[in-house]
Amino acid sequence: MDLLRSDLVYIMKSDVLIVGDGIAGLSSAIIAKQKGLETVVLQPSTKPRDAFHVVLHPGIEALLKTLGVAQEAACLASSRPDGYWRYSAEGRDFVLYGQDAEGPWLGYLVSLRELETLLRARAQFLGAIFLRP
Repeated sequence: MDLLRSDLVYIMKSDVLIVGDGIAGLSSAIIAKQKGLETVVLQPSTKPRDAFHVVLHPGIEALLKTLGVAQEAACLASSRPDGYWRYSAEGRDFVLYGQDAEGPWLGYLVSLRELETLLRARAQFLGAIFLRP
């Protein structure tokens, strides 16, 4: 890993060093910046990630609100499934996520690449420093 001297200064002055710029690392960077911590994210790979889609469980809504990206994430969703297919030796069946007084709980079908782009933009807006060795 070849870091420039200026990169090392950022790292030494940071309160939080996050290795990896996937969903977990980017979410951690946002939370750290919201807490007022100087945050550096090391992006280990220059290769673009696969553009596959993922389904996020409805429980993710609280985290998306905390991260400040709930409305944007909802706009990214190509669909809002109300359950998932469960496979077993007996076959498959559709399992609903559940519901409450407000109605059925809905997941988010999103492009992983687009979700990471959204989270990266939020972390950068809050002032996280991104370094690519």
